[in-house]
Amino acid sequence: MLRFFLIGSGIFLAMGAMVLLFFIGLALSARRTYNTLLEVLTLRINYMQQGVKLQEREEILRSTLSSMDDLVFTLDANGVFLEYLQSRDKHELFVAPEMFVGKPYSEVLPSHIAKALERAISKVERTESVEQFVYPLNIDGEEYWFSAKVSMRKKGKSEYDGFTIVARDITESKLAEKALQESEEKYRNVVERSNDGIAVIQNWKIIYANKRLAEIIGYSIKEIENTQFTDYIHPDELPVFLENYEWRRAEEDVPMIYNTVLRYRDGNKIYVESNVGIVTYQGKPAELAFIRNITERKKIEEELRESEVRFRKLSITDPLTEIYNRRYFFERIKEKIEQVKRNKENFSIVILDIDFFKKINDKYGHQAGDYILKEFASRMKMDIRPYDVLARFGGEEFAIMLQNSDKENSRRIIQRIKENIDSTAFIFENKKIKIKFSGGISDVNELGPNGLTLEELIRIADNRLYFAKKSGRNQIIDSG
Repeated sequence: MLRFFLIGSGIFLAMGAMVLLFFIGLALSARRTYNTLLEVLTLRINYMQQGVKLQEREEILRSTLSSMDDLVFTLDANGVFLEYLQSRDKHELFVAPEMFVGKPYSEVLPSHIAKALERAISKVERTESVEQFVYPLNIDGEEYWFSAKVSMRKKGKSEYDGFTIVARDITESKLAEKALQESEEKYRNVVERSNDGIAVIQNWKIIYANKRLAEIIGYSIKEIENTQFTDYIHPDELPVFLENYEWRRAEEDVPMIYNTVLRYRDGNKIYVESNVGIVTYQGKPAELAFIRNITERKKIEEELRESEVRFRKLSITDPLTEIYNRRYFFERIKEKIEQVKRNKENFSIVILDIDFFKKINDKYGHQAGDYILKEFASRMKMDIRPYDVLARFGGEEFAIMLQNSDKENSRRIIQRIKENIDSTAFIFENKKIKIKFSGGISDVNELGPNGLTLEELIRIADNRLYFAKKSGRNQIIDSG
């Protein structure tokens, strides 16, 4: 019996020891697990804190981009931010406003933006104009585009105390432009149906051309692709075209839309309107050119200009003698009177009339009379100075405004004309026809400033012509 008791006690003690060992092992294992979990949790908390900071920074940047279309910054003359304004309820740009204010832009902005802003400010200081520049910004692998306008903040008429910068997010428009350039297949149908010639040019080489451009210059697409674009600029226009190109490359203020002249296949001039911009094509800088044929429009414009010139000439010219008419003569006299009143200049008016002109018509016919009128006008025009004004008053009566000439000098001029007319016969259909004429002269010195009018000058000269006619004709009267 004792034997069984001892055996049972041993078994019990062994089992107790095993249980004890089990719990001891369990406790040790739990401690190790706890330590491991603690380490994991600590690392996790650190990662989460870092993630929150990164996320906060990212949120600031992203919210900034959404407000770039309407942001205003002010700088002092040294380039230090003074103010950061938002016209709408949007988030801060890159960092909080307080991170801008009081700091130079070179410390706050990315280097490439700071350099672009520096160039813009330098040009604004030189030209006092509004300068615009476009810059890219890469955030987390995504490309964004912005446009900034820089203007001078005037302190007085000739002084300034800083600059204003208006920034705008143009990412969407840039992406649309890029999609158009880099997705030719998608937009090819639109491009090929365009009424304008379209070309992509890299290093002067035509990389792409649509059918319309080829038609404008008289070639096929295959013939012009990979050829030099300058080969199709008319030689007369090439220097100006190259100058515009260099200015555009240097970011000078050159119009994006301008007129130029291309050379058609047969050498003829083709007038075009060009809209050229710098773009990225297949990852490389290029020029995207829209070219519209305006040759017909130019021709119409030229015809209109010529028509206007003809109409103007007809409106001021006597159709028979092709010298000025009475209406234009009066306009010039009125203008001259105003000049005389301001500058105390001098001029004379002479009214002439061919003596016994009716007898010429009756004896030789009206065609002979017209011939005499034209030849008489032509000879007088050769004998007066280029700046004098000769006009036909009507019938056989003519008038001359002799500028910077008093009555005495005017009389000498008219007397010389009279001697030439008296000494030379007019030949019409092998018939010699000699004529005489009479004239009356008036000048501005005969009238005071208050009495100087067109009507009075004409009246005096006309009365003296009448007196010359009544006194036997063939004479010039300048007094009485």
